[in-house]
Amino acid sequence: MAFSFDGALLATGGWDGEVQLWSMATGHPVGSLLTGLEGEVLAVAFSPDGALLATAGNDGAVRLHERHDPPQREAMRTLRALRSGPSEYETE
Repeated sequence: MAFSFDGALLATGGWDGEVQLWSMATGHPVGSLLTGLEGEVLAVAFSPDGALLATAGNDGAVRLHERHDPPQREAMRTLRALRSGPSEYETE
């Protein structure tokens, strides 16, 4: 899970591949679940300006979602590891 830098949102991800944004003011979900994830969500993180949410899964992909109101459900960019090396990846 990760808090946005302004403290307004909490992002959660789980073993079921679902990522949800939550309003810290109300405690209620914000928008729909984010899509495009395959398998367990291992990490979520907001960019420092809060404009992007990155999700990482056990499928070897990092997905970037733009933060809109409501949040963008589909990833704007996906990075996939080609091999186990840290610098080899492809984008979708």
